Amino acid sequence: MSKLFYMTTEIIPFANTSSLAPFSTKVPLLLQEKGHDIRTIIPKYGYVSERKYILREVIRLREIPFEYDGKEKVLSAKSAFIPKTRVQVYFLEDKEWFKPQTDLVYKSKNGRILANNDERVAIFCKASLATLPHLFWKPDIFLCNGWQSSFLPALYKEEYASKDFYENIKTALLVHNMDDEYTNFGQAAFEKAGLTIPASMKKGNVNAYEAAAESA
Repeated sequence: MSKLFYMTTEIIPFANTSSLAPFSTKVPLLLQEKGHDIRTIIPKYGYVSERKYILREVIRLREIPFEYDGKEKVLSAKSAFIPKTRVQVYFLEDKEWFKPQTDLVYKSKNGRILANNDERVAIFCKASLATLPHLFWKPDIFLCNGWQSSFLPALYKEEYASKDFYENIKTALLVHNMDDEYTNFGQAAFEKAGLTIPASMKKGNVNAYEAAAESA
């Protein structure tokens, strides 16, 4: 049995804008049925009903601090389950970056792709890593999904892998959407996350998957 930390920005019924949603609904359940200890984490979008999906406050998850853009940032998290399963879901809460999202998630109401998606997913990845000690649970593997979790391999390698709690965790990045409109990240997002930009990518934008591969 492995302990798996499954990172995604979409799970049915909480968010469903692409094929990532059904994938992230079915795969954790299948892995759990195989006997693995799997926990999922997702941003808490403002439109997600806490009452309908029975999101519960967890005292130890009220304050989750981490550094972003040279400053301390504090998020919180709540806990629930994928409906009709025992797959646990942690919802990361942030008034600035997650709460304003519509059910289009990566787009504004008029359908335009949000220019700051790269920063939003960088914060999601940093906050996900920072959440773990508060869970008193250490995974064997990070299962990262798509460009939405692509910052995590580099963040883990550069900032967390040397810390006692985080030692010897493996990372796996599952490729989903390859659309350049989503996968080309601005260098500023890497800098604010405290990451080194690969030498081969110091001109223009950085491809999310290529940068993750550099940290493999």
